[in-house]
Amino acid sequence: MVVSEEEWKSFVRHAIAVQQLNPETTIPETLRKLRYLERYGIDLDADEVELEDQFYDFLSTRLQQGATKSSLNHYIKAMNRWCKFKGYVIHFKQYREKYAPRRIPTTEDIKKMLDECKGKNPTDKRNKTMILLMAKTGLRAKEVCNLTLNDIDWQHGYIIVRGKGGKIRHIPLDDRMLKGKNYPSLKNYIDHWRLNTHRNALFTTRNGEMTPDYLRMIIKKIARKVGLPWIHPHSLRHYAATNWLRAGMNIKIVQELLGHSQLSTTEIY
Repeated sequence: MVVSEEEWKSFVRHAIAVQQLNPETTIPETLRKLRYLERYGIDLDADEVELEDQFYDFLSTRLQQGATKSSLNHYIKAMNRWCKFKGYVIHFKQYREKYAPRRIPTTEDIKKMLDECKGKNPTDKRNKTMILLMAKTGLRAKEVCNLTLNDIDWQHGYIIVRGKGGKIRHIPLDDRMLKGKNYPSLKNYIDHWRLNTHRNALFTTRNGEMTPDYLRMIIKKIARKVGLPWIHPHSLRHYAATNWLRAGMNIKIVQELLGHSQLSTTEIY
């Protein structure tokens, strides 16, 4: 049986109001997983016992086909959210994952990426400023794209960042990053290289404001060019966090700068 559009809407309302899931990130991803399960053949409107059997069959089949426990955990979380919406008592336990050591970019890696943006044109100047800003602040890709011209406090030396769930935090910037003259600073970028294709977005393209997908593509492309294909935007976030911790910064301050709601998330770094 196919879930009706009205029931999908009811699920979204429940996910927002009752489960308090993020409507911009968690809910769309959950819907994608549930719709995949439906296309796979699982009847999401089946009774509790039948749904449990169908989902365990799915997990068993996917494990035999070589799916990782990490990837299946995303489906388990989505199914648990659906079961909560349906009022079922069943709760599927997530698999224990083995985390491989993270590859953290070195300062030399960051320098290679910055050096690749050597052109005296708006695109290279923008990319160089974005990479340096992300390496210094640990901002998420979406947070970078959400920055506006009004988010820079030139007088007090910080930027206003809108994180997950709309949470606001203030990230301090050193004077060179903020307004250094012979440096890929925000002031240099805004005064000389920013494309005026959007009224208020800090980082722009020829078609308007920067998007997270386009930013990820830019970072991946530059990283591949300099022989670092494993680097992605989140790698720069790990670089910033690791540098702060190695410098002796209190982990709770690092947690605040990164915008983590749980200290345990920061401890992974």
